[in-house]
Amino acid sequence: MARPTLSEIEIWLIGKGLCLASGVTPPPFKVFLKGCSAPVPQPLVLKGEQGRVWLDKYYVACDPGDGRVRYHYITRFHINETLEDIKEARLAGRTGQTLSEETRRAFISALRRMRATGRAYALFLSDSLPKN
Repeated sequence: MARPTLSEIEIWLIGKGLCLASGVTPPPFKVFLKGCSAPVPQPLVLKGEQGRVWLDKYYVACDPGDGRVRYHYITRFHINETLEDIKEARLAGRTGQTLSEETRRAFISALRRMRATGRAYALFLSDSLPKN
């Protein structure tokens, strides 16, 4: 059976590399681990001069300063949770919560990779690293 996520150290190492490539100070592993261990895990949102990085138990993403979010690690759980949040917002009559076309394509690509590998997560490690 496939692991539902990468280990915390694997996720942190991906995030650390992305932070360093994006000019963002990476968090200490213990800080990330504390967030993963919370009853409701919350993403760390790290900002730097060249962009922003999201580091979470269920996804790692960055915006290198152009307003576009690029996923580098994403789980089926994160995709389902995001889609459910949007559905609930629409049912409650809240507008404004939508999925961008770029994010929709990233989710579709991730789900295809998950099906192809039999894993509950997908990696996009070199697809969209910031160019220095």
